[in-house]
Amino acid sequence: MNIQGFDFLKGCLKILSENSEKILTFQKYLETDFEKKLFEAAINNLLDVHNPLRFNNFSYAMRELLDHILKRLAPDEYVKKCIWYTPPAGERKVVRSQRIKYAIQKGLPDSFISRELGIDVASVQRNITHIIQELNKYVHISQNTFDIAPIDQLEKLSSFLDSILELFKIIDDIKTEIIDSMIGHIEREVVDEILKNFDKLEGYVTHAYWGDYEIKIVELEDMDYEKLYVRVSGIIEPEFQIGSDSDVKKGNGMVFTKQIPFVARLVSNIKKNPYELQVEKFNIDINDTRDFWEDIRILED
Repeated sequence: MNIQGFDFLKGCLKILSENSEKILTFQKYLETDFEKKLFEAAINNLLDVHNPLRFNNFSYAMRELLDHILKRLAPDEYVKKCIWYTPPAGERKVVRSQRIKYAIQKGLPDSFISRELGIDVASVQRNITHIIQELNKYVHISQNTFDIAPIDQLEKLSSFLDSILELFKIIDDIKTEIIDSMIGHIEREVVDEILKNFDKLEGYVTHAYWGDYEIKIVELEDMDYEKLYVRVSGIIEPEFQIGSDSDVKKGNGMVFTKQIPFVARLVSNIKKNPYELQVEKFNIDINDTRDFWEDIRILED
């Protein structure tokens, strides 16, 4: 390899080294073997120092990879069932901007996304569309898109990855923002369900009284074109009494408490009102009498 060729190779290696963190982050979002192999092939094109079509081949592979990912995140049949969907002009039933929208907000109404969450989906759509247009420009080979220099490849690859990772970050962040926006509704439904299931605790003692509770984990379990599922886990800490008040005073009874885990699954119809949650499943984690009497804490007067 001559001096010029060696310098070119160093330039190509610099492209990967300066973008290594972004490349590794992007790889984490790839789910299928096909996606992982296609991305690897796209990156390998940039190291093909003797091929002046290296960036053109990279652009073609990345464009196809992005389309494949968007179709996985937003299948046609799901997009078309969303309340915000309108058939686009032309023969295609679903266009790329609609896939981007579904990937971010699923079936949530536009009003909820803008007013309750303050997310600018249109901005992300524009950024990803711009990236696709840029890739398309290098797929169609001309004198201006042929034999791209390493420094230009470095800038363009970094820009591509930034926009794509922004999409993935918003997809991740929106889950937390949705939960934050409805935490009051979630807590109210969970407390109501705890009270409805209090009789399960009274079977072990003379009296069971409302004590305290703690919601430890709330996570958006799943969301599609119609429904949103939330999983909640935590503990309740009721006050229990064995015997009557008189028995307790005489030392023939006792008052105690214990922490009891619970798990709830809530669902809402996001086409109607995401905040109208209903408890689909609820479980208080007491398997038998022996389990109930473990780890109790006796309360003194």
